[in-house]
Amino acid sequence: RTQYDTIIGPLQAMREETTAREHNQRQLTHLHPRREDLDFRRSLAVGSSSIVRLAVHRHSGRPLALKSMAKAVLVARGITQHVVSERRVAAIIRHPFVVSFVFSYQDNRHVHLAYEAALGGELQARIEAAGHLEPTTARFYMAQVVAALCHLHELGIVHRGCTPENILLDAAGYLRLADLGFAKVKVVAKVVVAVVVKVEVEGG
Repeated sequence: RTQYDTIIGPLQAMREETTAREHNQRQLTHLHPRREDLDFRRSLAVGSSSIVRLAVHRHSGRPLALKSMAKAVLVARGITQHVVSERRVAAIIRHPFVVSFVFSYQDNRHVHLAYEAALGGELQARIEAAGHLEPTTARFYMAQVVAALCHLHELGIVHRGCTPENILLDAAGYLRLADLGFAKVKVVAKVVVAVVVKVEVEGG
């Protein structure tokens, strides 16, 4: 724990931040959000079956990352269950280094999942922009990834997509593990998972 705290800092402040995030989440959930409650700003990412847009909740002013998926596309590709699983998994995870699920809603054509907005960009973009990561920076990031994955494994959840593209940065430079679309819950006594994350470090 001493070495861990040395790398990323003490966890107490992060736990307090997570508690505050959960409180804000409960407040928004109780409002039964609708599309009319959101002010859409810009597109954050476009996937094969979804689009993620930055939206601001008009009543609270909270920025959100809204993942929208067309029902027709989900049915045609046979991945409806992935969305159901993502919604179920995201709702039970509470950790400083995993994006917080806020609420979900649907309309006639789309399903929408709202997450906290981590607006520092992808870790992949950070690596590409820097060309490489200094060893200290790599350790800083890896400690957070390990902490997030350990929490998921304690819950019996396997992420199945831990890549730099699916790891976001918040405004303070800390990581948020994202994209739970392929995560699975394993009801087993012990989960052993080999995680390989390629991180370029100077001289490595």
